[in-house]
Amino acid sequence: MRVSTPEFYQSSLSGLLNQQSTLNNLSQQLSTGNVLIDPSSNPVAYAQTLNLSARIANLNQYQQSNNYAQQNLQLSSSTLQSVSTLINQVQQLAVQMNNGTVNGNDLQNAVTAMQGNLQQLVQLANTQDANGSYIFGGSESNRPPFQLQSNGSVQYLGDSAQKTLQIGPGLSVPSSQAGNAIFMNVPAGNGTFTVVPSGSNYSASSGASSGNVGTTTLGPGAVVDAKAANDFF
Repeated sequence: MRVSTPEFYQSSLSGLLNQQSTLNNLSQQLSTGNVLIDPSSNPVAYAQTLNLSARIANLNQYQQSNNYAQQNLQLSSSTLQSVSTLINQVQQLAVQMNNGTVNGNDLQNAVTAMQGNLQQLVQLANTQDANGSYIFGGSESNRPPFQLQSNGSVQYLGDSAQKTLQIGPGLSVPSSQAGNAIFMNVPAGNGTFTVVPSGSNYSASSGASSGNVGTTTLGPGAVVDAKAANDFF
């Protein structure tokens, strides 16, 4: 079979173009380090690569969220330790002032110290994380959750919800705490309890049955003179 000159040149040109295309692909693979240059070169492998890339991106996001949650947990723990230390100082000062040897100057100094302690407590309750979010504001973490009023009271501006972060498939952890549950909703008094007398500390009155010792119920403690308490503290 004889091949005409034009057909020979056309066949040779097609072969050269194919070789050139192959060389170009190899050159791109060497320069970029990627075997898959475009989806058409290997559609199945390209789809698998996209799937793996998405999974790697998710894992990286989970890792970042986990690191952020750990940092917030450590920050919350250290802040609450500082709060506990501050409250202990307040209690010690209250005990020191509860005796007959203190004078008016001592009480005034105690009031000044208490006011400073209250301001420090509000500052601790308004702690921010590395991103500027208030960790004790619940889901309202973009503004200070606690506000000190002119009359000395403290107002909570956050909510009772929590922000959460997903640190794995189906696994979430809180990234903020509801400050009202930590600082505001503190039980007052000692609760309700029942006192049952025993034979060693109780004697029946004349005419009463020896078995009728009775019970006494004490209610929650409460401040009965708010003005005196405010004047003292």
